[in-house]
Amino acid sequence: MKYIIEFDYRFILIFFLIYIFIICLMKYKFKLNLLNIIAFTILYLYFIFLVKETQFDIYINNPDMEKELGSIQLGRDINLIPFKDFFNKTSLLNVIMFIPIGFLQGFISKSNWIKTLIIGLLFSLFLEITQLLVRTYVGFNFRIVDINDLICNTSGALIGFGILIIFLRLAKGVITNERIVSFLASVEP
Repeated sequence: MKYIIEFDYRFILIFFLIYIFIICLMKYKFKLNLLNIIAFTILYLYFIFLVKETQFDIYINNPDMEKELGSIQLGRDINLIPFKDFFNKTSLLNVIMFIPIGFLQGFISKSNWIKTLIIGLLFSLFLEITQLLVRTYVGFNFRIVDINDLICNTSGALIGFGILIIFLRLAKGVITNERIVSFLASVEP
């Protein structure tokens, strides 16, 4: 029996329950303010979008797909050689895809380049390992697990953090609302 696992209401419900739990922790345990929670909410929704786009649809017991794609082959479906076929459209899209993560994470907690590098690397590693595990379970691969994705995604997060720093410096001279100015001052690395 072949079937497809799609990103549907079940996954949305699971992500929503996880979100409620995290928001309660942020609000009551870590005493984060409304602007931190709004930034987290945007980042969380973006993370859900990344999971949907990079992990789904999952085809299980699909002989047609398996015949077309073949079984998983290390050299074809998993690239562990950095900078092999590096400069292409996919690399650029991977950089762009992680810019919001580097930008938004600075609004959630105090941040710096090292923390941003670690967060970008961990987000990317999570997506790549999940792709590898799912594809290994299914038995064939229609997405490539690539070390270059880790490099590009992490670079995108660092670029996003750089944009955050520029944004904060420009905003200081323009924004006059005291609450927002004090919040932006707390974000500054």
